[in-house]
Amino acid sequence: RVRATATARLARAARAARAARRWRGGRPDAREHGELRLSMATACSGTDAPVVAMRVAQEALARRGTFFEFDHVMSCEIEPYKQSFIARNNPGVLLFNDIAECGATPRGKSATTAYGGLAAVPSASMIVAGTSCKDFSNLKGKDRKSIEAMGTSGETFIGFVNLLFEQQHDVGILENVQGAEWDKMAYYIEGRLPLRSVAPGGGGAKVHELRFEVAGDAFVVSEVSEFAAARLGARLLGFREVGARHQSTSKKKPPFFEPGGGALTPISSAQFRGSAVGLASLCERFGLGDDHELCFAAPVAYRTTLAYLDAKEWGVPQTRARKYMLLWKEGSFGEGVEVARRWHELCTHLRCPLKYNVDSFLLADENDAPPLPSTSPSPPPPLSSALGQRRPLRRRPPRLLPPPPPRLPLLPARTARCPVAALTPRPLPPQRVHRFRDALRGPLGRLTAVSRQGGDWWGEQANKDTQANKDFRACRGGKVGQFLKTPLAELSRPYTNWGGQGQASLASHTWWSELVSVLSQRQLDMIDCFGVKAAELGLDPLHHSLWWNISQNVGRTENIPLPGITGCITPGGEHFGPHKGRSILGYEKLLLSGIPADKLLLGTESEVQLSDLAGNAMVMPVVSAAILAVLCLPAYARKLAEDAKFSLASLASHEAGGG
Repeated sequence: RVRATATARLARAARAARAARRWRGGRPDAREHGELRLSMATACSGTDAPVVAMRVAQEALARRGTFFEFDHVMSCEIEPYKQSFIARNNPGVLLFNDIAECGATPRGKSATTAYGGLAAVPSASMIVAGTSCKDFSNLKGKDRKSIEAMGTSGETFIGFVNLLFEQQHDVGILENVQGAEWDKMAYYIEGRLPLRSVAPGGGGAKVHELRFEVAGDAFVVSEVSEFAAARLGARLLGFREVGARHQSTSKKKPPFFEPGGGALTPISSAQFRGSAVGLASLCERFGLGDDHELCFAAPVAYRTTLAYLDAKEWGVPQTRARKYMLLWKEGSFGEGVEVARRWHELCTHLRCPLKYNVDSFLLADENDAPPLPSTSPSPPPPLSSALGQRRPLRRRPPRLLPPPPPRLPLLPARTARCPVAALTPRPLPPQRVHRFRDALRGPLGRLTAVSRQGGDWWGEQANKDTQANKDFRACRGGKVGQFLKTPLAELSRPYTNWGGQGQASLASHTWWSELVSVLSQRQLDMIDCFGVKAAELGLDPLHHSLWWNISQNVGRTENIPLPGITGCITPGGEHFGPHKGRSILGYEKLLLSGIPADKLLLGTESEVQLSDLAGNAMVMPVVSAAILAVLCLPAYARKLAEDAKFSLASLASHEAGGG
């Protein structure tokens, strides 16, 4: 019996040792190659969705007995309430205030944190950033700014590039809108400038805006140009023949120049007379044309590739089309590895079908019910209060003895044996919907209703938006298929029957009347216009799951969405569902971005602030696929080197079969 007990103990110890080895290092080959280890820095990512994604992946791998070593070293955010959100959900992480200051800080030096102190900017193996998109958005129209204009978008991007070169991260992922200047971003990071991108067709006055100064025997950029992607202070190395130019008819893939394949021809200013020279004179002196590109010195040699990723292809019912740029050090994935091609293949492989519509992400009806009264007995009022007297203010003497030990928590008891367990208060739901509707009914909501629905937006207070709605009704202008095909009378308002001074008669009794009361007359008219357009297409807005963004102009909003899928969630966007008669709350927008809001610590953020967080956040399944594709890329390349016939499709069929 003693021998059997000892054998059992040895068997248990062996199983525990094997489990510990699996937990500490995962598979032996993955541990040797360091594929289960990642240190990450984030910048301008809003909710830090990349960090949340990696923690979810870490938990999923831990349940399989594999340890994924993940370290979140720093974040950078300038908005105070977003800083509070990040600090609350990432205790102990270094949180910096300004990416421009972090980029201007030399490696090993200190920058200002969000708390006003100083801390050294740490380095990490990967940096994920979503620089500002305000100046790049197509909704800006003629007010769009380039990178060199140094608006919010240009300043944050230049700060990201400086931070990248200072800390010399191995891999980086950059996210932004489709309309961003992606070709110029690649030229900034790679340190090259195709002359054809500066002045298409050659010649022109635009090329004269980029100027160089003579510094020793080299030319250094002294004045940047709005039409040329060159870093201020960058040293010109030389020129070479330009690579292939990819032209696409799709707006998703703008023209892009590959790095030149020719040998680098150095340029020296030793025989140049003068202190400054423009780009046109420099090109004329060395005989450069559209078939050449300039090469600049960079602290680190990076390569880039671009991917178009849409959120609804990763299981999220939201049309959020963004572009992700992968940048990596040359040789960081080994020699002969086609990094761009393999990363695109892995991102495509990680796509998942859309299974749930927007209504599945909305809070349940229990959140619209008033909170239940507390079951804990309230203490009796003091005797002085019952007699209508004030209690005298007493000063407690200082406690000389140590405080009593805290009470031990009650052990969970069975309800059948201990009736006291039935009195234990249960955690109540947050009642977010009820609180939101109460706020709309309150003084602030009434004040908003008076300010938004006063006057006559259709007549005396008409503006450009009024004319846009009239054009929509009259079938004038607009995108192809966007406006009505059959004219609609100007005063035909079948769904809201809105009028001046806040008059409205709703089409359904299930609509939130307090929400409709705070909508502007322009938004109410957009509901009528979009409802008629949906009916024209054979869709009943009161029964089909349609969601319209009524915060933008009628000509800028996609009013023909797919049923069950909402448009792009933006900061300040108002997504209205006529079949529900309500809008999407900020908490629900976080869920629609793939962010598990129920697992995060939410403080006093209002629904408006949560909506802003969701509008600026990366969609978590998408950025998770982009990061996991980078982590899987070395193993994928080794597998292809071992077996040339290996394909990810066979791996998918193996997983589907339960292998």
